[in-house]
Amino acid sequence: MKSVIISAILIAIVIWGSAAYTGTLEKVSSELIEINSQISSKLSNDDFNGAMQDIERLEEYIDSKNTFLSAMNNHAELDNIEMNLAELKRYT
Repeated sequence: MKSVIISAILIAIVIWGSAAYTGTLEKVSSELIEINSQISSKLSNDDFNGAMQDIERLEEYIDSKNTFLSAMNNHAELDNIEMNLAELKRYT
C-alpha cells in the first residue's frame, strides 16, 4: 500500500511538472513570436528606429529567459540567435 501511495505522489509530481513546463514554454514562445512580428512589421514599414527598440527588447527578453532556453535548446542555437540579432542590428 505504501508503494502505491508513493507511486501516486510521483505521478502527480511528474504531471504537475509537465504542465508547468508546457505552460512556460507556451508563454515564452508566444512572447518571442509577438516581438518578432513587431520587428518584421516595423522593418516592412521602414521604421528602423522602432525595429531597433524591439530588437533590443527581444535581446533583453532572451537574456531574462536564458536559463529556461538553455535547458530546452542546444547552446549553439542560442548563440546562433544572438549572432542573427547582431546582424539584424547592423541592418537597421
